[in-house]
Amino acid sequence: MRILHITTTVGTGGAERTLLNVVAEGEVHGARHGVVALRREGSLAEPLSAAGADVWNCGLRAGHASLDAARIIRRIMAGFAPDIVQGWMYHGNLAGCLAKTFRRAGPPLVWGIHHSIDDINDEKWMTRALIRLGARLSRWPSRIIYVSRASRRQHRALGYRDQRATIIPNGFDCERFRPRLEARERLRRALDLTGDTIVLGKVAVVRPMKDHANLFRACALLEARGLSFHVVLIGRLATEENSDLMELIRRAGVRDRVSLLGERHDMPTLMAGLDGLVVSSAWGEAFPIVLGEAMASGVPCVTTDVGDSARIVGDTGIVVPPRNPESLTEGMARLITMGAESRRRLGMRARARVEERFRLADVVRRYYELYHGIAPPIERVA
Repeated sequence: MRILHITTTVGTGGAERTLLNVVAEGEVHGARHGVVALRREGSLAEPLSAAGADVWNCGLRAGHASLDAARIIRRIMAGFAPDIVQGWMYHGNLAGCLAKTFRRAGPPLVWGIHHSIDDINDEKWMTRALIRLGARLSRWPSRIIYVSRASRRQHRALGYRDQRATIIPNGFDCERFRPRLEARERLRRALDLTGDTIVLGKVAVVRPMKDHANLFRACALLEARGLSFHVVLIGRLATEENSDLMELIRRAGVRDRVSLLGERHDMPTLMAGLDGLVVSSAWGEAFPIVLGEAMASGVPCVTTDVGDSARIVGDTGIVVPPRNPESLTEGMARLITMGAESRRRLGMRARARVEERFRLADVVRRYYELYHGIAPPIERVA
């Protein structure tokens, strides 16, 4: 069975990491994978190749269509001859429709939707257009995979056909993400902090939907209470070179409370070094993958109630309304003041929840059950 995946880019987002996990198990499940990156290849191109996938790059610029990209996809469809095409996210889903037309009686098409939509007016105009076009084309895919119940419900309300929809959540490697006793002290040494300073992390690319401004306003309110804490920002564009981000921090008056680490590739160790994770997103999250990674690491979470975040953490974390710095302040203060042992117990309950509900092996198995269920019974001739 040959599966061609089409995605916007193969960076380090949640969807791309799920794609890598699926590709890595291809040999076990009798599948060969190809991956088309519509834009730049990104940092997961090499790991995907190492996992056995063929990787192509169409070189599109953001917001631009290209006949060259269409020709590349047509050539790949002819040469790779996939039994299934899967799109990942809106651009990849629509490109999957195009790919399907390039083969007679085109292969089954699967869509992957990793976004939630509380209010479509929050989205950029291009994203709004893609979402609405997707609703009109949603009869094309044989299956639509959502990562959250909220996302499925919201897209159904926008006109997406629901008869072939299914939910497969994100999954987590609980050996890779696990508690590490030495990680906490190592992180504090790197940040030059005392041992009793509570370190909270936000792991996210700097984008409006992630609402870093909400976090900084909450930090200012926490500082006014005299609490001992420090926040580390991890993710693409979370650097001092990002002038817009630095201006948000300056306006909140919390520069001394924030460290910017940028995009990192030692996330299992960094995550395990935190006392807590904060997800301050305003919209768009369906299943924040950082929640599961923190929980698997034994790190308790404070999260806004966006997408399925509340369902993910359950009673092992603190859930607050989005776009509400006062509520976020209360949630963070609870985590800071509950004491080290209470945080440890809460974190271990969070890890047990991930092991029970979101094990990586179970999630990957569900993808392959879906693929084998729709793949045409074709006998390949050597």
